[in-house]
Amino acid sequence: MLFSILTFLVAFFVLGFLIFIHELGHFLMAKRAGVKVQEFGFGYPPRLFGIKRGETIYSVNLIPWGGFVRVLGMDESSQAKESYSKASIWRRFLIIVGGVLMNFILGILIFTIGFSLGMPPLLTNPKGQNNNLVVAEVVKDSAAQGAGIKKDDIIFGFETAEDLNTFTNSHKGQTVDLTIKKDETQKTIQVVLPNKTDPLGVATEMVVKVKLPIHKAFWLAMQETYLLTREIFIFLGKFVALLFHGQLSKDVAGPVGIYNITSRVLQLGFISSLEFIGLLSVNLAVLNIAPFPALDGGRLIFIILEMIRGKKVITHTVENIVHAIGFVLLILLMIAITFQDILRLRG
Repeated sequence: MLFSILTFLVAFFVLGFLIFIHELGHFLMAKRAGVKVQEFGFGYPPRLFGIKRGETIYSVNLIPWGGFVRVLGMDESSQAKESYSKASIWRRFLIIVGGVLMNFILGILIFTIGFSLGMPPLLTNPKGQNNNLVVAEVVKDSAAQGAGIKKDDIIFGFETAEDLNTFTNSHKGQTVDLTIKKDETQKTIQVVLPNKTDPLGVATEMVVKVKLPIHKAFWLAMQETYLLTREIFIFLGKFVALLFHGQLSKDVAGPVGIYNITSRVLQLGFISSLEFIGLLSVNLAVLNIAPFPALDGGRLIFIILEMIRGKKVITHTVENIVHAIGFVLLILLMIAITFQDILRLRG
């Protein structure tokens, strides 16, 4: 029960933090563009208290999840010179992409820290890095368990899992020495292998753990973010194609699914949790830049069309209606995904 509460709090905080960072990007760009920010809120209303500094109210709200930015003239018509609707087209463009940029920057920063500490990359394959044969599972009452081998231990001296299996199968009924790394300590242990199939009793996987100087870690983080962005866009294309055929991809997760993933990631340790947060930040950036009404990408479509035509393609009121419809559709989609997450957990 305690771990479930902890998992919920961590998932709640992580998602809230990523949304807050996103809104911070909009806030900073609006301030930079000279557009009036009426309120920058931590959490969602109702408001608990607020402090006004200059033209902006900085508020703390009852629901401590994420945040919001209320910009003059974005959701309502305004003729004030410091309103969003009166800002130049490039300033409006930068305000809209500010949130996405902040999530990309955060993702790159997290990956940079991870690769400097020692983290397995998700998609990149850097040269000169050592592959580690990591124990993924230990069979109950096996020789490995008897010798004290545990999950996440590293076994040295073998290039692949097949090499380890060949070695143990050729030494059935014998006592062998294995060099392992356990809790950052390397030592050699003796293992008595029984005369049976799978004598050691472990499942292993090859893991590339990257540990680089900070400048090289930054460059690798840039590559990792680019490849992740590309893969997420490809996935979104397939996801939309399935929706047009009346299907919902089983690979997508909503808040319930993210909670379930978080519970597993937390058990893998700090580095895995750090990598997961970076992945979520990049995901949030890509999802928001998708060209769908109510998302940042949907607003950008109207700005780009305005750039091409040299004038607005629709009125401010009609654009708000389009975004409102898009928001309702997104809520319905999220409900469907959450329902799928619950069925998956029960299954």
